[in-house]
Amino acid sequence: MQVKNNYNECLTNLACSIQKYFGLSIKHNSIEYIDNLLNEKQPKNIIVLLFDGMGSRILDRTLDKDSFFIRNKVKEISTVFPATTTVATMSIRNTQHNAIELFPFGENKYNNLEEMLEIIEEECNKEGKRYIYAYDTEPDHTMHDFGPDDDEVRKLIKIRNNKVKQLCEKLNDSIIIIIADHGHKEVEHIYLKNYPKIMEMLDRTTSLEQRAVSFKIKKEYKKQFVKEFNKNFDKDFKLYCSQEIVRSHLFGYGDENELFRDAIGDFIAIAEDSNKCIITDGDEVLKSQHAGYSDDEIYVPLIVIDRC
Repeated sequence: MQVKNNYNECLTNLACSIQKYFGLSIKHNSIEYIDNLLNEKQPKNIIVLLFDGMGSRILDRTLDKDSFFIRNKVKEISTVFPATTTVATMSIRNTQHNAIELFPFGENKYNNLEEMLEIIEEECNKEGKRYIYAYDTEPDHTMHDFGPDDDEVRKLIKIRNNKVKQLCEKLNDSIIIIIADHGHKEVEHIYLKNYPKIMEMLDRTTSLEQRAVSFKIKKEYKKQFVKEFNKNFDKDFKLYCSQEIVRSHLFGYGDENELFRDAIGDFIAIAEDSNKCIITDGDEVLKSQHAGYSDDEIYVPLIVIDRC
């Protein structure tokens, strides 16, 4: 299979650039542009703002060319596979003892966007080097309910564009990096329960995601499953066996977890250009999804503001 994720220039590599700047060891390549910028400017503060779901293509459709985010977008990079919040945020978060992490949930949560930005400003004014990582659940939360191009989503993105601009104007000796974990795609739903032949072949329920679906198949049905699946879904999904997935390094490079091969099952069906997702009993039915392989889902902006 052809892997669209660039594992030399993705969220993991951005995290490596930041770790490298703070003198930590890294296991993957860093991003040369970020390395050079940090080495040249030697900022006291590095701030990473991650806006959930704010993919690069969605950003381009929402903001005009003179907006703050677009003017400062260096390029677009790829997220990891699958394009989900849990996987992507694990890839970008740094394990540093002096890192400051801000979330809208948990023990030390912030209450709204304004409070998050106020905390960042306060931390940046303290003595000593700071790495601040802040995560915002929007616009992803609203996209799931209304779609990526809804007026309410556009409003949320524009608010973030304007408020981050105001924050950056107050900061000095800082590099601010704005990214997303993935994009979004409005979807139509395929209910797997309506395909009893396929349901009979399952050795366990489907897993991973609705646009990147893992199937574990009973031994006696493995050949038959490929024919049955493609008969019904080949216009919307590409089916890959586990061996193809492993050989392609679709999930990236590095030491393989002992649970990895069992987790991916026998086959993974990936929605690429189509807008379909596969729903199994218990799945949440949403208007917009991610984890597929469309450009809207896998490309995220790399926005960099130099306030040094």
